[in-house]
Amino acid sequence: MNRSFFRYFIKRKGKFHLHSPFVYSFYMEVLNGLPHDYEKELKIRIDKFASTHPVLFSDNDNISIINGIHKDKNADKMWKDVVKNPDYRLTMDCYRFGIVFTMSRIVKQHFVLKW
Repeated sequence: MNRSFFRYFIKRKGKFHLHSPFVYSFYMEVLNGLPHDYEKELKIRIDKFASTHPVLFSDNDNISIINGIHKDKNADKMWKDVVKNPDYRLTMDCYRFGIVFTMSRIVKQHFVLKW
């Protein structure tokens, strides 16, 4: 077991430990039951989530998926830099991929999610 997976395994939180209603809804509607060959399905679910919650998103908001965030030391460092960047207000670490939100009206948060 590599070190980055061990850190992820220790920090990850399931749906019952999420203190943000937004993140809980996102987890339940997008990540819950997502197959392991997730790439196409994840994009479809994110688009559906954004379209069914128009109050939460404005035209300036952006949602990005970054694959392989822990595949090697460089990717791990890049992900840590993304998490620290104040422009990215909400980040979610799902180990195999990360999800980044640029929503200026929310407080900066980072979640390590059990997926």
